[in-house]
Amino acid sequence: MNCVFFLFLWTSAAWAAQPASLTTLSAIHSLSNAEASRAAPVAFEATVTYFRGYEKTLFVQDGDTAIYVLATTKLKLLPGDRILIRGVTRDSFRPIVVSDDLVLLHHGPLPKPVAADFGALVQAKFDCRYIVLRGVVRSATLAWSSGHQVTQLELAMHGGYVGVTVDEGVLAQLSDLLDTEVEVTGAVSGRFDGKMQQTGVLLHTDSIDDVHVLRKPLVDAWSLPATPMDKVLKTYDVEDHTRRVRVEGSITYFEPARMAVLQDGNRSIRVLTPTIDPLRVGDRAEAIGMPFVDNGFLTLKLADVRSTGGEAPISRRLSVGTNSHPESTPSTLSRSKGTW
Repeated sequence: MNCVFFLFLWTSAAWAAQPASLTTLSAIHSLSNAEASRAAPVAFEATVTYFRGYEKTLFVQDGDTAIYVLATTKLKLLPGDRILIRGVTRDSFRPIVVSDDLVLLHHGPLPKPVAADFGALVQAKFDCRYIVLRGVVRSATLAWSSGHQVTQLELAMHGGYVGVTVDEGVLAQLSDLLDTEVEVTGAVSGRFDGKMQQTGVLLHTDSIDDVHVLRKPLVDAWSLPATPMDKVLKTYDVEDHTRRVRVEGSITYFEPARMAVLQDGNRSIRVLTPTIDPLRVGDRAEAIGMPFVDNGFLTLKLADVRSTGGEAPISRRLSVGTNSHPESTPSTLSRSKGTW
């Protein structure tokens, strides 16, 4: 009897110690990365806005709140499906969910897409949300994503470029898209490098039907007159409002009159600088310059670097190419990001 009694007490205490599941997407979304890293159990309903099954990439939304789910399921989910998601939280660029069970409840309407400009997108204000944006197609190519052919667009918006991945390979239509003004609807995420630093914006959509042509170019690009190679800059016209930033870190690389690399914890940045001042690897330093992304790497250009004195330990970390989402399989852009 005593053994049974103590077993009952132990079971009751263990049950009481288990954290209760988070049952709303808003509650999960409010977690910090530190809280999400503790694998909090979740069980919540949401609507599918994008699903790429072969990469386990799932974006879901409930109301105005959205999140990335690393989805383990054999369900053939479609945008508009209402599902029940069970799993645990994990830290990432922002908190995400790793599912262990997905249940299809019913099909319903998609959330109303919110119009987004580049400034809000690059600041991740709509991360994982179902959005609509407008831009001019500057590049339209076929690409490979985990062995599957997709269409990759690069859209010029006021303020910067946004990538669009369409889960269809439509070679016959690509040449017609160049220089067209389009409106595209989909789920948005970041592009990231191997250290989970955002390097851009990526929109995910299922079909080329989500790309609506608003205005065609006046001239087909392939019918333009040939330009002598030494005259190509005559059409160059860029309006740049990028603001200068200052960063701090430890010098991990320095080549006078060319480039330095600064590291702060597990973050790092390249600094293109003409400085010839002597700088030592391991010294603490600060840099000022104009941020941009160079071949998938966060970079400061037109920059200056100076030592702030003292040395700091440097942790070594392998950096890989960029992804649209940190948990997804390397694909389209490298994948050259992503999202949560």
